[in-house]
Amino acid sequence: MIETLRLTIQTFIPRGHRAKWLGLVFLALLVAAAETFTAYLIFAVLGLATDPDKLGQSVELPLGIETGLVPLLIIAGLAFVLRGVLATLSTYAQSRVVQNSGAAVSSLVHRRYLQAPYRFHLMRSSAESVRTVLWSCLL
Repeated sequence: MIETLRLTIQTFIPRGHRAKWLGLVFLALLVAAAETFTAYLIFAVLGLATDPDKLGQSVELPLGIETGLVPLLIIAGLAFVLRGVLATLSTYAQSRVVQNSGAAVSSLVHRRYLQAPYRFHLMRSSAESVRTVLWSCLL
C-alpha cells in the first residue's frame, strides 16, 4: 500500500513540484485555522449582541485577549477579510500547482513516446498510442 502510494507520487508529482504540493497542504491548514477562528468570532459576537446582561461586558478571545463588542466587531471584520484573502490565494495556488504538475506529466509522457525505440512503436497500434498521448494532455 505504501509502496503503491510512493510510486503514484513519483509518477504524477514531478520532483520540482513536490515542495509546492507541501506548500498547498500548509496553505490549506492555514485557511482551515482562519475558518475556525472566524466561526469562533461569530459565536462570540452573537453571544455579546444577543444577551442584554453581557452587552457592557467584555469577552475573552483566544490567547487571553479581552475585548468589548465594538473592538470585537472590528476584529471579526478584519478576520473575515483575511480569511477571504487566504481562501482566494489558496484557490489560485491550487489551480497553479495542479495545472503546472499536469503539464509536466503530459510533457513527460510525450517525451517518453518520442524517445521510445522504433520496435516499441511497431508493437503497438497507432490508435492506442494516440489515445494515450491525448489522455495525458487531459490530466
